[in-house]
Amino acid sequence: MDLTGQFVRNSVSINQSSWIKSNDTNHFVDPTFAFYPRDVGMTGNLTAKLEGRLPFATLTWISGYNRMYEDSRASLSFSNPVQNPRGLFNLGFQAGQGQNLGITSYYQELRLTSPSDQRLRWVTGLSSQYLDKSLLNHVFIDPSGD
Repeated sequence: MDLTGQFVRNSVSINQSSWIKSNDTNHFVDPTFAFYPRDVGMTGNLTAKLEGRLPFATLTWISGYNRMYEDSRASLSFSNPVQNPRGLFNLGFQAGQGQNLGITSYYQELRLTSPSDQRLRWVTGLSSQYLDKSLLNHVFIDPSGD
């Protein structure tokens, strides 16, 4: 039996940019955010493989599971409250955006393989895969600009 798995958590900063309204290419502005850009998530997977010898073939069963989620938040206008104190489209508030992504998948396979010493080799089997994906996009406002 073979068993493999992986689990990874991530937490990163994203979209670190500033809107520069100057025509001077040497003008640099440090990033300042109405909403601190961040991305947090997790990826995990597990796969099992089991083989058994039959008189006429090798029977293989493979089962897999994968789960991933990611939550992202950032400024909607990709500008900042220092350079753009009136906010998104000069409407008087800062706006942010977010995505919540979730993916879950399952995989099953049952396979028969002929012995390798035969003149005619064959493989037959069944497989199935299930995938569930959800994505929520949303916009939110900060009336105070804090």
